[in-house]
Amino acid sequence: MALRGLLPVLLSCCLLAGHAPVAAQSAGADLASLLRDAQVVFDRGDFRLAQGLAEQALAQAERSQGGHSLAAAQALSLLASALASQEQTDRALALRQRASATREATLGPRHPDVAINLVQLGASHLALAQFDQALLHLQRALAISEEALGPDHPTTALALNQLGMVHLKLGRHALALSLSQRALAINEQALGADHPGTALAAESVGRALAGSGQYAQAVAAGQRALAMRERAQGAGHPDLAASLGHLSYAHSRLGQHDQALALRLRALAIQERAFGPDQPITAHGLGNLAQTHVALGQRDKALPLQLRAVAIFERSLGPLHPDTAGALMNLAATYGALAQHDTALPLQQRALLIYEQQLGPDHATTAQSLNNLAYTYARLGQHDKAVPLRRRVLAVNAQALGADHAFTAIALSNLAQSLAALQQHDEALPLQRRALASREKALGPMHPATATSLHSLAQMHLALGQPDLALPLNQRALAIREQALGPVHPDTATSLASQGMLQAALGQPGQALPLLQRSFAIHEQAYGTQHPSTALTLSQLALLHLSLGDRPFAIALLKQSVNALQTMRERVAGIGQAELRSYTDTVASTYQRLAEALTDEGRLPEAQLVLDMLKEDEQFEFIRRSPGENPGRTRIGYNTVEQGWSERY
Repeated sequence: MALRGLLPVLLSCCLLAGHAPVAAQSAGADLASLLRDAQVVFDRGDFRLAQGLAEQALAQAERSQGGHSLAAAQALSLLASALASQEQTDRALALRQRASATREATLGPRHPDVAINLVQLGASHLALAQFDQALLHLQRALAISEEALGPDHPTTALALNQLGMVHLKLGRHALALSLSQRALAINEQALGADHPGTALAAESVGRALAGSGQYAQAVAAGQRALAMRERAQGAGHPDLAASLGHLSYAHSRLGQHDQALALRLRALAIQERAFGPDQPITAHGLGNLAQTHVALGQRDKALPLQLRAVAIFERSLGPLHPDTAGALMNLAATYGALAQHDTALPLQQRALLIYEQQLGPDHATTAQSLNNLAYTYARLGQHDKAVPLRRRVLAVNAQALGADHAFTAIALSNLAQSLAALQQHDEALPLQRRALASREKALGPMHPATATSLHSLAQMHLALGQPDLALPLNQRALAIREQALGPVHPDTATSLASQGMLQAALGQPGQALPLLQRSFAIHEQAYGTQHPSTALTLSQLALLHLSLGDRPFAIALLKQSVNALQTMRERVAGIGQAELRSYTDTVASTYQRLAEALTDEGRLPEAQLVLDMLKEDEQFEFIRRSPGENPGRTRIGYNTVEQGWSERY
């Protein structure tokens, strides 16, 4: 979306500088009219019509003046911007390279029009995640513009703005914010508040604020940018979809998903009207809307949208296009959130194969796909499979993005978690401390990602029997999450549960109970009663009640937890026996504690049933049960009192 609205700003810069586009001066009347008409329809957001007119202009310029003429370069630039606005980035880049070469050869390397082309080239490379090339072009564009037009010219502002967006992608949030704010100040002075260029800069300020975790400020900046767009371009202009999307993201990070949903719905309506229901850009809108539904726990609404997005990408771009892989990855994430890892895993494997073939094994996007696959293995308890993938992600991110990038810190943290799960704490602890230091440096001490590292480090200390070291880390993580994400966010619930377990470990069960009860309520609302996260919180609550001597109530909670885990194990069995065994190992303690509690109550047949659930051979049959029975569909029943409790929890 960052490319949209770019060309109108650029041509405005040219006119403000007092030199009308060279090609329009020398081309014939028909060619000049075509170029002018293409620009007009582009400005109003009809990118497909602008594409057609620009193609006609290019053909006429090549016939009348040659393919290396300035008229052809102008047509190429217009055509490239029309294509970029429809997210045909590869084609746009090739055309911009042609236009840039022509202008530089004809006008010289220090001409302002060359700076404009360099900004466009940088924007295309940015859209393709080719950050080194983007920086090279944009830094050169900035130097040319400052020398030829001055430090306060809109072309200079545009170069600053795009540079800021590259640095944002590279995790340099403070620098990105500074550059975007400077661009905004220039455009407000030179173009006024109601110009698309000013709106673009204001939007970038909001994105930089969101990147640094300042979500409330990002919402305010995004609302201002949206209002500018509406005044400058109208309420239905396609460029508004990008503004709506960025504002929606900031609301989502604050846990304001209802506001985010309304914005995503409006953005999708604009995209469908402007581009049609079956275009890739509309598919991106479908994917964004689906993610908001997921955040609201409305996965039944998200899945059809994501399936439609995959179908659009496959039909329009092909089954091996990176955008198809991205849609597959998002679809897999939703299935993963539903704990349907048997469905998610093949989708992730397919997405990874596409990225490796199309982008290469060392691309940052490939690393993201590897990370998602490793996450699924970790959720299945297969940390031995996750560790080599996570080492690879760390190496790619450090090389492609730098050692201090936020994604590199995520890779460090994830690797540390898997190593800790494998009891390799000597390596895990230093990695997690590095991740925390990196996140604090890159994102600040109050960013939700910093809270993630604090939480993970606390969990490691707890696993090592060091609750006194874990407590202050988790308290800090909880405070950050409550402030940044809100009191009912699932991540907040995770920290609440950890805080409860820490208080219990320190002999403070009275303080632990309300924390665990609150965590359970959030998880149940977000995920439902059958999700593993809800089951885990129930198990933690049950252990606390056991420590308080309330064994009958603890048994009821543990039964609910085991029954939910049985549902999960059914799904995992569909992946394979190795995956089932690994996952069972991660949850076996819940079954064992239930069997122990039942035994202590003298309820031996029930205890034996629970233990039998863990004794599965490769045919998924129980010992001492008929061969036709499927233990994965076995559930432990409730007595009358337990049934009443289960209806309350």
